[in-house]
Formats: sequence, C-alpha cells, structure tokens
Amino acid sequence: MDTSLPTTLDLKQNTSTTLPGTGEELIIAIGDITRGSVTVSVRGAKGGVVLGPDPMKRGDKHVFQAADRTYLLKLTKMIDTMAGVDTATFEFTEVSAEALAEQKKIGQLIAAVEGLKDAVFIRNGTEYKAKDAADHLRRKLEAAGDEIDSATKFIDLIASKSSMSGEEYTIRFADGRLVTAGDFLREKLSEL
Repeated sequence: MDTSLPTTLDLKQNTSTTLPGTGEELIIAIGDITRGSVTVSVRGAKGGVVLGPDPMKRGDKHVFQAADRTYLLKLTKMIDTMAGVDTATFEFTEVSAEALAEQKKIGQLIAAVEGLKDAVFIRNGTEYKAKDAADHLRRKLEAAGDEIDSATKFIDLIASKSSMSGEEYTIRFADGRLVTAGDFLREKLSEL
C-alpha cells in the first residue's frame, strides 16, 4: 500500500486534479455541486474511464480498481454556497482485499436484516419493519466511521444493542420465535 495514502482532497466544483498516491496515473474530476450532490469521475492519465461519471452525496463511497490496486473514494463534505466557490471534500485511500471482504460481509448482514419481511425488529421496546431496521444499522455504521473494520465488530458494536440504552436488539419472527439480533447475525455470518 502507498504510504501517502490515506489522504483528504478538497476540490472546487468543475475542476480536476491528480489523485495522490497513484503516481499521477489517476485524475479525479467533479462537476457542479448542487442540491447536495456532485458528479464525480475518475479516469486514467492516458484516457480510460475508471469511475463514473456518478452522482455522489455526502457519505457515499466508491470502490474501484486501477493498475492492480484497489481504492476507496468517499465524499465526506460539500459546501454549496449560493454565491461563491462550492467545494467537495473526499477521503481517498488504498484498501486491501481483506478489508473489502469484511465490508462485503457487513453489507450482506444488513441485507439479511432487510430481507426479514415477516419479522419485527425490536429496538428499545419499539417494533420496526425490517427495512427501517436495516436503515438504522446503516446510519449507525456510517456514524462509526473507520472504527468498524470487520463483520464481527459490526455485530458486537453496532447491530446487537442500543448505544443509547444498552438494551439488546431482538427479532420476532412470524412464528412468534424471539432471538437477539446478535445471535441472528452471528449465525448469518457463519453461513457466509
């Protein structure tokens, strides 16, 4: 991995620059920053499109490969002024295959919760539909940032209990069976 990464980039709208740590091989370009979104593209210095153009909002991430390396680009901040210079801030880093595999597992665990159509997710005594529970887990994961680097940490620190009350999350299935979210997700993780 490149020692100059991770790095933070601040870009003005409608500009481009070389991505640090890529040997000047990759160029990022952004369009207008408008309504909480900006179009982002990455291309090779010699031409070919590597990413996009894709619209991104704050918190969005893109993983892409170039020259046998895997990179993560995350939009962390946007300043959209009505008059003046609009800017976007990105985090850019190289990621390992192991880190990508763990992120994929976390995504699959959240999808498993979201897929429980006939089940109820109970958080702090209130019942939630599966989609709402999955959205809540995504928000907690986003708020945790880089602290969560494995599926096991995700289960233990994010998806098993309320960070506010300390109360365990539970899932009630259509047949009335009640299990803790932690047990459900550990079982799903073992299946992965």
